[in-house]
Amino acid sequence: MARISSHIWAEIKKDFEKGMSQANIRKKYDVGAGTLGNKIKRDGWRLSQEQTAILSEFEEVSVKISESFHNANDIQKKEMSERTLTILEDNELMANNRKLAKAFQGLIGQGIRGNVYKTASDIKAGVSSIKDIENIANPKDAVVVNNTNAQQVKLGLEDFYE
Repeated sequence: MARISSHIWAEIKKDFEKGMSQANIRKKYDVGAGTLGNKIKRDGWRLSQEQTAILSEFEEVSVKISESFHNANDIQKKEMSERTLTILEDNELMANNRKLAKAFQGLIGQGIRGNVYKTASDIKAGVSSIKDIENIANPKDAVVVNNTNAQQVKLGLEDFYE
């Protein structure tokens, strides 16, 4: 394992403060558990206030869920378990759809730069596809694109992908 530069340690610290797990940090930066743990302890790294608040809220909700599950009858426990699995599957699906949307956005950008999309209807179709994927990937936050003026949309997307 090579010596880690101060620039990389700064990136590692940012990820840590944002709440990335030590296991994921070790994997991402190829750093040993002891090295990372010692650095965190020696330099007194802490999660950001936002991450601390999120974890506190998660802990409170987890306690309530645990208590509810403990007090539930067998039928309720089965229903709770099924709902939890559905939520986990939905989260995985949304994460995968976001990856697809990002890849597709890149392809649309390449098509615009390569003059594959030449007419207003070509651009509108590409933008519409991105909106559809984004609506599936992130149902609460739909992408809003003004495609009434094709030239305006084309310029906006070119700027986005540069």
